[in-house]
Amino acid sequence: MKRSVWRYAQLIGIALIVVILDQLTKSLVRLNIPLNTVFHPELWISMFFRLVHVENSGAALGIFPGTGNLILVIDLLIALGIVIYYPRIPEDAKLLRLGMGLLLGGALGNPIDRLLFDGYVTDFISLLNIPVFNLADLSVVIGAILIYVGASHQDRQKKSSPA
Repeated sequence: MKRSVWRYAQLIGIALIVVILDQLTKSLVRLNIPLNTVFHPELWISMFFRLVHVENSGAALGIFPGTGNLILVIDLLIALGIVIYYPRIPEDAKLLRLGMGLLLGGALGNPIDRLLFDGYVTDFISLLNIPVFNLADLSVVIGAILIYVGASHQDRQKKSSPA
């Protein structure tokens, strides 16, 4: 019992850090950068990285515009799936656990915006020519990559271990 509580505490702790950072950065952008405005100091880095305040009614990176309510439901189902599946992850699968925490945090960060701001999400990171995104989107992408790498590693371990 204690072990499963500790496992969930780790999952929730990682997700909570992501949600707090995501909501804090979005709030700072909403307060300091007018909507549809680009902030880029005249530095060499502005060729690669800018802050842009946009509202996104679709999925990550602006795909599927106008589907905010559907994306909200999908995000919440993903979060529920993670919470249900998480105890089945082996204790030594640290990348899988970290990936699940990041994915959960990202899956909860954007629905908060959708519920508070009439179906919209605040996006603000403009990197190279990639569509504008936010920390929740980044957390989902990194979490998914870690889950893939962690699952591949677990699969290789199972295949190489003697039966």
